[in-house]
Amino acid sequence: MTKYNYQLRNPNLKFNTLLTGGVNSGTQKSSSVNPREQSIFKKATREDLAKVDYNKVLNENQGNNAELSPLENMLKEFFSIGKVKTSADKNGDGVISEEEAQAYINELSKKDGDGETLSLADFEKLINEQGIDLESITKFLSALTGFDTGMQNVQMQPQSSMAPARTGGYAAGGGGYSSAAAVPKTIHNMTLNELQTEKSNRESTLADKQEALKAVQSGETQGIKAAQEDVKNAKEAYEQALKNDPSSSKYAGIISANNQKIEENQTALDKNSADITSKQSEISQQQSAISSSETMLSSLESALANLPAPTGKPEDSKRDEQINTKKNQLTKEIETKKKEIETQKAQLAKLNEGLENLQNTKTQLEGQKTELQERKAKYDETINKNCSDAIKEKLAQYNAATKNLEDVKAKELSAANSAYQSAQKQVNEINTVISQKEADAAASKYTVSSDIVEKALELAESQIGVRENGGSNDSAEIRKYKNGAANGNPWCASFTSWLYGAGQGSSNDKTFGYTASSQEIKRQANSAGCYASKNSNYVPQKGDLAMWSKSASTGHVGIVSEVYSDGSFDVIEGNSGNSVKKRHYSSKHSVGGGFDGFVQMDKWLQA
Repeated sequence: MTKYNYQLRNPNLKFNTLLTGGVNSGTQKSSSVNPREQSIFKKATREDLAKVDYNKVLNENQGNNAELSPLENMLKEFFSIGKVKTSADKNGDGVISEEEAQAYINELSKKDGDGETLSLADFEKLINEQGIDLESITKFLSALTGFDTGMQNVQMQPQSSMAPARTGGYAAGGGGYSSAAAVPKTIHNMTLNELQTEKSNRESTLADKQEALKAVQSGETQGIKAAQEDVKNAKEAYEQALKNDPSSSKYAGIISANNQKIEENQTALDKNSADITSKQSEISQQQSAISSSETMLSSLESALANLPAPTGKPEDSKRDEQINTKKNQLTKEIETKKKEIETQKAQLAKLNEGLENLQNTKTQLEGQKTELQERKAKYDETINKNCSDAIKEKLAQYNAATKNLEDVKAKELSAANSAYQSAQKQVNEINTVISQKEADAAASKYTVSSDIVEKALELAESQIGVRENGGSNDSAEIRKYKNGAANGNPWCASFTSWLYGAGQGSSNDKTFGYTASSQEIKRQANSAGCYASKNSNYVPQKGDLAMWSKSASTGHVGIVSEVYSDGSFDVIEGNSGNSVKKRHYSSKHSVGGGFDGFVQMDKWLQA
């Protein structure tokens, strides 16, 4: 899997320049100073952190404003990043409390080793450890500094031979394309093949962590074995001392028998714990399989619901036939998937029954352990009352060794279980992403495009290679996109308007008509209920418009010309640099450059 380090193309632009808008004991640098020419992050001290009002920081209804200090504004944006939210939520209840937030920031301030200040190095270490995606960081930084961070200045350098995904962007004029930085690989922008490889890696890690946990539960680690040897020696010394002392020998047999039962009980409990871990792992895998099947079912049902109704018109007979064929195929797949889920749930019920039996056995063994320990406590009391100091000393050594074994095992068990749960969470996370992508890909097979969409795609392919005259945003061929106008205005939206309008000999009254503004297209699509954010579950379809936004009036647009089963897609973009180009993106999350979603053209045309 590719790993990345943050590096800067512009050596004068420090990463710390981009952080906090001037945090320095709660003060802010003068706006007259060019933030690109200086460092504005001056390390938040312990005193600064102690003054933070985490109630305000975590209050979603309180936006970034003058009531928050620059440091508080920074932390508010920081806690809006998805992976930060997850990490800070220690108890996993989905809500970050003030205590959790404060503890998290205090932990973060120790990343660089000094433990006294919240520094640039702390943030960099956290970013590298958690693999926070560049897009989250750039949004975070933009909100903090009040100026455009310039994605073109931040470059992700791959540390392996895997090439980062190509990305797109826009020029300030509202329609042009300019190259942007590559986006780091995350499970949200990997292809299905990459995800399967990463899943195998995570499952291998999970298997290792499970074996490590079982080793602790079975007492097979070096630390536990050493502690067990101490218990064994102390026990033998204690029991031998009882036998050798005439006044205590009468207790030797019964005490030795009880100690033996305690050991056997603990061995049974250890095996039971390992069996429970294995059964819980099986249950987790089955639950993941069911979740994947239910996601697939939901996507198939949605695809069926979204199929347009046949019109019955003679001119639509071919399309009506496609619709009916896809409807029958979907109906069969849905019924098959429902039966599969029923079978999976029955298997899960059996696994849960097995787990319940193991837990009942555990309850019985723990009850036996309590009885044996109570009996031992009485024997200990008898020995301490009636036996010599030498024997009392042997008993104390035996009890101390037993307590040490319990402490060693508890510590190792806690660490091993934590590592196992973390690895399980990582596997569950990637399974969720894979199941959604597989479901999206399966559903995408059942779309039916209108003739207008098909014509727009044919036109787009025919225009690849059309160029400007020397970067002028103009040429004889480009003027046709602009309804004949000769000007230097960006032309990506004009090109898209032409594809769905004049290029087909129509005015495109059904959708956005002619416009030179990509953001006007987005505004109208939103109003028509035909816009899907990249963060939604929507899978782009051929003929959709891919949208980039920088502001309410500036952005970029292109037409999706192909969608692949691995979630990647092609976009034909006018004004891409200085020409019409086809670009490939590995997923909707890897595009970058302000990309934010899709205009659902077929839905709009059918409305």
